[in-house]
Amino acid sequence: MSRNGPNKRGGRDGVSAGKRAALSGLVLAAACGLCGCAAGDGRKELPPDGATGWTDADFVRGTLTGTLDLPVARAFVATRAAMEAMGLLDIEGGNDAARGRLSARTADGERVRVDLIGDERGAATSLSIRVGTIGDEARSRELLAKARERSGG
Repeated sequence: MSRNGPNKRGGRDGVSAGKRAALSGLVLAAACGLCGCAAGDGRKELPPDGATGWTDADFVRGTLTGTLDLPVARAFVATRAAMEAMGLLDIEGGNDAARGRLSARTADGERVRVDLIGDERGAATSLSIRVGTIGDEARSRELLAKARERSGG
């Protein structure tokens, strides 16, 4: 027979509110530990061999953020050339002096999106790269590296 009211400990199932909060915290911490969202500032270091040669980009929650020391228009051209070099399909997008966006898809159908935002001086551009629904770090880093190669820096 089930009981509908609170028990002597204050909970409906025999678990006190304090224990319930502690258990919830442990479950949340374990879940975040598995996905990496609670580790430090979210940065993942590259292997020591420097697979891509760039360590100044952050991969957080499926999106890689890095910079090109170029105005938005030139960063847009370099990024589009990198997408073409990677064999991405259906590349489209546009830009103005302050920002831009490129989208494409991979051969296996994953969506690729790059947002470009210029700094206040117009000398550098921040790129936010997301490959696929949950983010593919290796492909994102490859795209950023190829964009940097094509930008000359």
